[in-house]
Formats: sequence, C-alpha cells, structure tokens
Amino acid sequence: MDFNVYYMQVQADQLLREARAAAARRALLGPPPPVVGPAVRRAIDWMRSFYARWSSAASTGSKPITARAWSRSR
Repeated sequence: MDFNVYYMQVQADQLLREARAAAARRALLGPPPPVVGPAVRRAIDWMRSFYARWSSAASTGSKPITARAWSRSR
C-alpha cells in the first residue's frame, strides 16, 4: 500500500465517520418542521375566504368596480 492509497483510505474513513455522526444527530432531532406545505395551505385558505366573501355579496354594489363594469358591458 503506497502513501496515496493510505491517504485516500484515511480520508474515506473520516468522511464516513462524519456522515454517521451527522445522521445520528439528525435522528435525535427528528424531522425538520414543514415550511412550504403550511404556507401554501394558508394562501389557499386566504384565497378561499376572499372568494367566499366576494361571491356571497348580496348586492352588486358591494362587489368590486370591475364586476359592475363587466356586468354592464355585456
């Protein structure tokens, strides 16, 4: 075994030790908290509530101006 092979073996062993230690730390901490899913869900709920308020308006006067202009132009 020449020096280059020995050095590569030591390097590979060190990388494996570090990877195992990192995996053990992640296993102790548990899964990371979700970020994207709840944000998308909040955005969809906001759009749904906005549409429900807009579409359930009793009179045309309480809807946005563009809705009145669109209904009059047809």
